[in-house]
Amino acid sequence: MLGAIWRIFRWLVGLPLEGTRTDRERKIFTYWDGQRFRRADPLAVVRGLSNDPKFDLETTPAAADRGDLEAVEITCNAARSVLKIPSLEDGGLTDAECFETLIAFFDFCAALKKNSKMPPTSPEPTELPSLEASTMQPGSDCGSIASESSAASLPG
Repeated sequence: MLGAIWRIFRWLVGLPLEGTRTDRERKIFTYWDGQRFRRADPLAVVRGLSNDPKFDLETTPAAADRGDLEAVEITCNAARSVLKIPSLEDGGLTDAECFETLIAFFDFCAALKKNSKMPPTSPEPTELPSLEASTMQPGSDCGSIASESSAASLPG
């Protein structure tokens, strides 16, 4: 009974419940869409941006940042679509705010990449102990090295 009351108290004051993980721990992107806070799976957002036929992750945001108006429109449309951000007229964000939200997403992803504890992509090879003939017993059944006596009995 006391445990249930404690969980309700923690929930009421906004503390995470025991055994639950925060959005930060789960690496979930949180943003304001003009009406409410939303949450997004970063991989789903990148996949959605990559699937947009007009948006190129490598070139479009950079062109928009340089002031290319067509790139700004493409970037804002892609961000609105993937992040489900309504237009200003529908109670959402301006194009500039939409663009800033996408920049915040890219910054979020860069921080994730920087802080991840991924193992190196090509670990240093470890040296395997050498197999010397002196360690092999005559007639041993290791399956990979034939002894002299078994090699002599092979047809040939």
